[in-house]
Amino acid sequence: MKPHPVSSLVSKLGEGPLWDPRTRRLYWIDIADQVLNWLDEEGAGHSKALPGMPGTVVLGPAPGGVVLALDSGVVSYHTETGVLTPLAGFPDGSDLRFNDGKVAPDGSLWVGTMDRDGKSGAGRLYRWPHSSQREEMLAQVSISNGLAWSADGTILYFIDSPLRKVHAFDIVDGRLCHRRNVVDIPEGWGWPDGMTMGGQGNLWVAHWDGGCVACYDPATGEVLQRIDVPAPLVTSCAFGGPDLTTLYITTAHGSQDFGWLDLAKHPLSGRLFACTPGVQGRQEPLLGTGW
Repeated sequence: MKPHPVSSLVSKLGEGPLWDPRTRRLYWIDIADQVLNWLDEEGAGHSKALPGMPGTVVLGPAPGGVVLALDSGVVSYHTETGVLTPLAGFPDGSDLRFNDGKVAPDGSLWVGTMDRDGKSGAGRLYRWPHSSQREEMLAQVSISNGLAWSADGTILYFIDSPLRKVHAFDIVDGRLCHRRNVVDIPEGWGWPDGMTMGGQGNLWVAHWDGGCVACYDPATGEVLQRIDVPAPLVTSCAFGGPDLTTLYITTAHGSQDFGWLDLAKHPLSGRLFACTPGVQGRQEPLLGTGW
């Protein structure tokens, strides 16, 4: 079960692994180098330079298509045609950028923002039901990160990394309410970053500066499993493969606000890893109509 590198591609700030069952591709982004990466069905790596800093990649409506949240706005990109199309503008000032995002069970796009220099409370969490409509869901966020939903879409799990917690919200009449803490990150395990939901309803959380991915029961906060990764800056994780039993893990060798690792000491930092933790994940939804 030990994670192993699955691509020779190296990211400065790898993020957002995403499995597309239609093409059997694994996508991920490099925020710092402004690149979209993917592994094809044969395991070959590909890269596409982007016209802005990406924070999020989600599945587009058509096979081979993805939607990216860049610091210039939300765009679609088709890997076969090379066509990049603007969809929605960036909602905040130039001192902010998009960070983590996901598609909700109802097909809406959720993306958070953060201050480029790490200013506390400057970010927001947004929802786009479709490309022409944006809603602010949460204010005073410092580093908007992992998102996951309950199977019925009525509970949102959310990470604001500096808090070192996972919070849950009930979604009632389209609004977030009844905020509560469901996971406390253990001491010495770094900061929670990206997150995905397993098929059993447990949360799989990447630990920045903690060198691991941990599985938590959101009902009790209990640590059910810890997977150590041979790179300290673990950024995100997602289930993939034809049967959704492979856990893909992205890593980094630094960031603008955190600083950069000595790669002589941490030579596998920035690589994409994979392992099989013995459970099945859930397929990420596609964007709904209007995208």
